[in-house]
Amino acid sequence: MNLLKNSVIYFIGNILNRVGGFLLLPLYTKMLSVEEYGVLEFSYSVSAFVAIILGAGLAHTTLRFYFDRADDARGRVIVTSFYLISFYAVPILFLVYYFSGYINGYTLEVVNGDYYIRLLVVIIYIELLNEIFYAYLRASDRALTFIIVSFGKLILQVSISIVALSYMDMKIDGVLYANMIGLLSIWLYLISLVVKNCGFRYEKAVVFPMLRYSLPIAGSSLLGVVIVNSDKIFLKEIIGYAAVGIYALASKFALILSYSIYEPFQKAYGPYRFSIMNDEDAGEQYSRVSYLSIVLACIVMVPINLFSQEVIYSLATVDYHEAHQFILPLTLSVVFQIMAYNFQTPILIQKKTGSILNITMISAVFNIFAMYFLIKTFGIMGGGLGMLVTNALIAVLTLKLAVNYMVVHYKHIRSMIVIFVAVVFSLPVFFMQPGLIASQLAIKLFLVVLFLSGLFFFDSDIRAYSQKLLFNKLINKCQKV
Repeated sequence: MNLLKNSVIYFIGNILNRVGGFLLLPLYTKMLSVEEYGVLEFSYSVSAFVAIILGAGLAHTTLRFYFDRADDARGRVIVTSFYLISFYAVPILFLVYYFSGYINGYTLEVVNGDYYIRLLVVIIYIELLNEIFYAYLRASDRALTFIIVSFGKLILQVSISIVALSYMDMKIDGVLYANMIGLLSIWLYLISLVVKNCGFRYEKAVVFPMLRYSLPIAGSSLLGVVIVNSDKIFLKEIIGYAAVGIYALASKFALILSYSIYEPFQKAYGPYRFSIMNDEDAGEQYSRVSYLSIVLACIVMVPINLFSQEVIYSLATVDYHEAHQFILPLTLSVVFQIMAYNFQTPILIQKKTGSILNITMISAVFNIFAMYFLIKTFGIMGGGLGMLVTNALIAVLTLKLAVNYMVVHYKHIRSMIVIFVAVVFSLPVFFMQPGLIASQLAIKLFLVVLFLSGLFFFDSDIRAYSQKLLFNKLINKCQKV
C-alpha cells in the first residue's frame, strides 16, 4: 500500500468532497444573515451528536476487522457493519423525527427548527451508511473511486444550493436540501458497488467482537463531539447566534487545514498503520510519519492565517469581517489533533480502545470548564483558545498512555520547534490593518517563502525527504521514456 500516493488521492477527493462549502461561502454570507448562518452551523453541531451516537465508531471498527479476516471473508465484515447501523439507527432516528418539535425547544430554539431537525434526520442516516461504504473504499484501496463520488456530490451540492438560495428564496432549508441530495447521490452509487463486490452475507461471529471494540470508540467519539461543539454551544448561550455565525466562518478556514491535511491523512494512514504493524521497523515508520504530518500541517497553517483576512474581506459582508482574528488558535488546534491521532497508533494496535475513552472523558470535563471561563473572559476568541488547550491536553494524555503499549521514539523537540516557528510566522495577521492590500500581500508572500525556505535549509529530514520525492519522480519519468 502506498501511503503517499493514497494520501495525495484522498487529498484531492477530500477537497472535492468538502470544497462545496467554501465555494458557497460568498452565497451563504450574502443570502444568510450572521444569525441565520449561526443557526445553520449550530444545527450541524446538534446533528453531530446524534450521528456519533448512532455511528458507534463502526466505520473505524470496520477497517480494523477487515484486515483481520481472510480475503474471501472481508466483504462480510462490510455487510455486517451495514446491518448493524441499520438495525439500531432507524428506530432512534424515527423517534428524533417524531419528537422534532420538543428537540427544537431544547436545542435550536428557532422558528422552523423542527423542520430543520427532520431534514437533518434524513441527512444523518445517509451519512452513517456512506461512512461504512467509505471504509470499504479505503480498505480495498479504491481511492480513485472516492474522487469520482466526491466530484459528483460537489456538482450537485453547489448547483442545488445556488438555485435554492438565489432563485427559490430558500434559506437554511435550501442548504440542507442541497446537502441531502448530494449525499443521496453518493449512497446510490456506493451501495451498488458494495452489493456487487460484497454481496448480502454477514458474519455473525464478528458482531459482538466488533461491538466490544467499537463501543468505547463511540463513547470517546461522543465526548469528542462535545469537545468539538462546546465552543458553539457556549457562544450561543453566552453571546448569541451572531457570535456563532462569526466564529463558524473562522472555523471554515481552520477546516481548510483539516480537510486538506488531517482528513486525507486519516483516510490513508488509518489502514496503512495496521498493514505495517508487524514490520520490524514499524516504530521508526510511525515516528517518521508523525513528524512529517506535523510539518506538512504547519506548512499549510501559515498561509491560511496570513491570507485569511483578504479572503474574508472580499467574500463576506462587513458583519463577518472580524472572523479572521480567531483563525490562528483554531488551526493550531488541528495540528495538535494530528499529533494525537499519530500517538493513538499503539493503543489501537493493541485494541485498548477503552484507554482512548478515558482520555476523552478527562478532556471533555476539562473542555467544559475551559470553554465557559475562556468565552466569558475573552468572548469569541475564547472559543478558539478553548479548542487549542483541549486538543493539546488530548495529545499529551494520549502519548502518556501509548508508551505503555509500544515505545515509539517520536521527534518531540523538533516537532514543537516547527510548531512554534509556524505560530510566529502567523502572528503578523493581528497587526496588519486592511488598506494597502498589494504591499501587505507581498509581505505575507515573503513570510511564507521565508518559512518554507527555513524548514528546507535547517531541517535535514525535510530536505532529505524532499530530495527523495524529487528523485523518485525523476526515476519514474525516465522509466516512462
